[in-house]
Amino acid sequence: LEVLNFGLEGSGLDQQVLVFEHLGHEFSGEVVLWCPGVEDIRHVSHRYWPEIDRTTGQTLLVPKPYFLLDGGQLHLHHQPVPRQRLPLSPWPLRKRVRRFLARAAGPWKNDVLRRCRYQPFPEYDSPHSSSWQLARALFARLVEGAGHRAVVVAPLPRCEYIEAVSAPTYRERYRQLAYDYAPRLRFVDLLPYFHALSKRQRRQCRFRHDSHYTPLAHRVVAEALMTELRRVGLLQRSIEPATAIA
Repeated sequence: LEVLNFGLEGSGLDQQVLVFEHLGHEFSGEVVLWCPGVEDIRHVSHRYWPEIDRTTGQTLLVPKPYFLLDGGQLHLHHQPVPRQRLPLSPWPLRKRVRRFLARAAGPWKNDVLRRCRYQPFPEYDSPHSSSWQLARALFARLVEGAGHRAVVVAPLPRCEYIEAVSAPTYRERYRQLAYDYAPRLRFVDLLPYFHALSKRQRRQCRFRHDSHYTPLAHRVVAEALMTELRRVGLLQRSIEPATAIA
């Protein structure tokens, strides 16, 4: 099994489609595997994204390519990408208060959020939300560009879903997407593989003060992908987990 990795740190669905079209499309292969973070839907509505300047350490708003959906058609903007950098304005008061309360809650944070029915990404609540409609058009564009190759979409769940703090509303959107574009697109649901872990193990899938995946979470994803790709006939040979993780 040979994997060509075109992942781009800090990118969104829009940038990921452009990476495929400008770089990945030139390479042969049987499967296009797309593993966006569930939170990546936030990127599609932004024209700038915060980045830390390597020289000054200051957080700046960096322009990014973005799409607008007009009459069902995608229109690309910020191409070429402007070089201007903007200073980041202070966080709104509500965000600062929310962050303070989250830290103050300590070990009771998850219980508080669960009782409040906290939803970190309400963009998935409705199939008609502007962010999801734009994301859906981007998925359609990639499926069309993939040609004869199978497209497998395996969104990476956030810790709120892994630890059963919030309802995973994103799953329904992806299930419908796979149904609409079957058989060219397949949705791999990674969440059941995380929920098969114990409560303690699920907490160990993220770092203490960072929501990024730990090696344990990466192993769960790798083994889940191997299982699902075999199940649908896209992976025939038996492959050791270490090989797939690499």
